[in-house]
Amino acid sequence: SSNARDGLERLAAATDTMITVPNQNLIKATSRNTSLLDAFAMADDVLLEGVRSITDLMVRPGLINLDFADVRSVMQGMGHAMMGTGVASTQEVRAELEAGNTTSDIIADLGANEESSSESPEAAEQTVKKSGSTTKVDDRTVHTARALSAVQKALRNPLLGDASVKGAEGILVNITGGPDMTLLEVDTAARHITDQVDNPDANIIFGSTFDESLDGQFR
Repeated sequence: SSNARDGLERLAAATDTMITVPNQNLIKATSRNTSLLDAFAMADDVLLEGVRSITDLMVRPGLINLDFADVRSVMQGMGHAMMGTGVASTQEVRAELEAGNTTSDIIADLGANEESSSESPEAAEQTVKKSGSTTKVDDRTVHTARALSAVQKALRNPLLGDASVKGAEGILVNITGGPDMTLLEVDTAARHITDQVDNPDANIIFGSTFDESLDGQFR
């Protein structure tokens, strides 16, 4: 309604960064039987995870910690923003790879990731294809796919609609994992996010923290 739009415009003028979750996106992300309370709870969870990821970067011990100045440099005076969270587990990713159920875009990204390493992208893709029949997927491939899966879930959260990071002026990224999180995963996630941004002047700040409760998971 016009009152809602007027309210958003006034709020935007008084804030540095504003995140909105349109009701239309809630409808797309829920089933016909989802209650109104549950639908709004989904939106609250997205915002909660986003805010918690920012505070975790400043208070949780980790590989790469940030301070409030880093957060302010990305969020101050930026206007409208998007927020997304994605989690991938070792067990689910390994099962999908070995069953050949992994989406084609993750396979393509696996190849692109291997292209920057000692192996060829064809070798990485062939490993995934063979795993669908008899070959077991190695841990390195699983960890790489786990990182890519989590990033893609965060970038494609249905509550965000068609929002994209391509033209972003600033991005704040929190990479969190348990004791099994590898440097390869952190690097894979960071490079994949950076590759999605077309703006060469974008201020992209990464942080990485540990959470023992995420054993076997990457967020």
